Amino acid sequence: MKQLTAGQLLDIQGLAKNHNHLVSQASIDFHGNGLMRVTIISTLDADREDLSGVLEDMFPGMEYRGNVGVEIDNDELCEFNFIDYNGETLIHLCMKKAPAPTEAEKEIS
Repeated sequence: MKQLTAGQLLDIQGLAKNHNHLVSQASIDFHGNGLMRVTIISTLDADREDLSGVLEDMFPGMEYRGNVGVEIDNDELCEFNFIDYNGETLIHLCMKKAPAPTEAEKEIS
């Protein structure tokens, strides 16, 4: 496993502050076997391409892997993505989505 640089760790730590229009939370979990996992939660309806650009600047060569999962937590819809960097799944990205309007809400507007 290739270690993250000090600059990358600082970039992760500053994501929610420096890109607050895209990221609401970012964290790093350290596991006993030396692995790190990065969890990033977007702001509601953040632009995925913009966020991907920020992440690609931090992690050159990263790749989205597998299917996009959908998770509902506290009535919030999230698209869950896994991102590989240097051959391992490093980043868990949760893109928050606004719920689709119901038929009644569509008729009112």
